[in-house]
Amino acid sequence: MHNQAIQTLIHPHPHRYSPQIEQACDALAARLSGSSSTGFDGLNRIRLSLEIPLADTSPSAQGALVSALISGLTRRGLPRPTPVGCSSSTASLSRGLTLEGALKRPGKGPVLIVAPSAAQAGQVARLLHAWGGGPVLMLNAEWEMEGGGPSSPETRQDLRFDAVYVFMPLNIKALVTRKDGIVMRSAGRAGAPWRILLLAKGKWEPIASMAQRPTSSDIETSLYNYTAATSPLTKGISAVRNLFNKRQ
Repeated sequence: MHNQAIQTLIHPHPHRYSPQIEQACDALAARLSGSSSTGFDGLNRIRLSLEIPLADTSPSAQGALVSALISGLTRRGLPRPTPVGCSSSTASLSRGLTLEGALKRPGKGPVLIVAPSAAQAGQVARLLHAWGGGPVLMLNAEWEMEGGGPSSPETRQDLRFDAVYVFMPLNIKALVTRKDGIVMRSAGRAGAPWRILLLAKGKWEPIASMAQRPTSSDIETSLYNYTAATSPLTKGISAVRNLFNKRQ
C-alpha cells in the first residue's frame, strides 16, 4: 500500500506463517472441493488469489512457501497445481515452470502462478488464455498486494481474481503512535468480508468489516474511530455528558 502512514510488515520465513498457510489451504479446499470427485474438474473459470507476503525473497524461502501450500492442498485431497515462477527467486520451484517456459509450452490442469510483478501482468494474462483447463491460483501478485491493479483496462479485466485468502500485517501510524494491524480475508465461501484487526493489549481486536478490499483511507479511518471510541479521554467526556443529562 502506497501510504506513508501504513507500512506492510512481512515475516522473514515461511515457517512463521504455518497457521496462515493452513488457513489458506482450508479456504482453498472449501472453494475447490465438492464440484467433482477430484475437486478441480470443470472449474477452469475459477481464479483465486492468495497474499502471504515474505520479507525473505530468496529461492529457498519462496520455495518453502510454495511447497507448504501445495502440500496442504494435496493433504486435503486436491490435485497438485503446477507452480509457475515469475521471478529469479521462484525460477527453480520443485516440479515447476518459469513464466517464460509456461508461455512457450503451456500445460493444463490446476496452476499456481507465483509472485508476478506488475510489469508481468500482460504475460500472466496471455498465460491464462493459453493454459488448458483447471482453476488458476495466484500467490503474492504485486498489483494485488499494493491494492491497485494492472494499468491496462484490458489486462485488468483478464486478471480479475477473487481473493480467497489474505493475511497482510501492517504498521499503522495514528497521530504520534504506531499500531500493529492486519488486513485479513479468509473466503471459504464467495462474498466473505474483509476484516481489519488491531493489536491491543496483546490481543487482536477486530475493528472493521467491509464488503470490499479496504483502502489505505479505510484503514486509517477505522483506526481513528477505534482509538476515539476506546480513548480514556473520550470515555470520560461521555460519562460526564451522561451524568449531566441525567441531572437535567
